[in-house]
Amino acid sequence: MGSQNWLSLMEYSAKYRVSISTLRRRIKTGELEFQFTDGKYLLKDVKPPMEPVAISTGPEVVAPPTQVIPQLQVAHVTNEVGPAVEKLLSEIKKAYMLILQEKEEQILLLRSEVSDLKTLTSVLEEQNDQLKRKKEPVMTADPKFELDLEL
Repeated sequence: MGSQNWLSLMEYSAKYRVSISTLRRRIKTGELEFQFTDGKYLLKDVKPPMEPVAISTGPEVVAPPTQVIPQLQVAHVTNEVGPAVEKLLSEIKKAYMLILQEKEEQILLLRSEVSDLKTLTSVLEEQNDQLKRKKEPVMTADPKFELDLEL
């Protein structure tokens, strides 16, 4: 790994206070430098890029709250906020889809493991039954004589 320090997703998340889903999304989009080693993502120990912040171009005027908001004013606010809200909603959808995909992969792995365990259980039960049958005494014509027959 060289002279650079690499952190697991959990370590990176705790150190820089960034959610794991955000890290996974940034890995997928190529925003973060990473390595995939032994089935784990390792991230370069560099402070993550900040989310874009809206910069004010002048003094803001805040109007006192009113009980009734005119329809025209609502449309104006919706047009300004709409693209930002849509972008956030899109990111949330992508993160949700990524999480769903990860969970689906986990479900498939668990189903495979359950199937393997069921097969193993049936084989072990069959072997156990065979061992029990071997240990049971075989009755002959004279009950005084018991023989152990090995199959």
